[in-house]
Amino acid sequence: MKGFALFELILVLGISAWMLTLTIGSLALIQKLPEKYQAWGLYQHLHYARALAIAQDQDTTLSVSGHSLVIQPGGQKFQVTDPSFLSLNVPKVGFKSSGRSQFSGTLTLHTPSLDQALTVDVGHGKITLK
Repeated sequence: MKGFALFELILVLGISAWMLTLTIGSLALIQKLPEKYQAWGLYQHLHYARALAIAQDQDTTLSVSGHSLVIQPGGQKFQVTDPSFLSLNVPKVGFKSSGRSQFSGTLTLHTPSLDQALTVDVGHGKITLK
């Protein structure tokens, strides 16, 4: 008997389609990873601002200016540029010198396929990434 049987052909096509589906799904996941890393970077910047407020015993505020996050501990000013669009639901968020939140709010990172929110809770200064 020469050639392939219909059963063999359908089996090979089915396995190939299944493998292609797995590959396409993992590519979509890989494309979202850099966006999650951007949110994680902003999360660390918020923790840095809180630690700076405690270490320098000065209030620290954060605000958004265009595509930049502006961290202002005392009289200093640091600007962190981000390629994605940032928005803040209040004019600024900040921490007291004790590490507790002075101004609470939500910082939203907008990317082409994902929006993530970083929230500074009222009072105790807890930062959550959603």
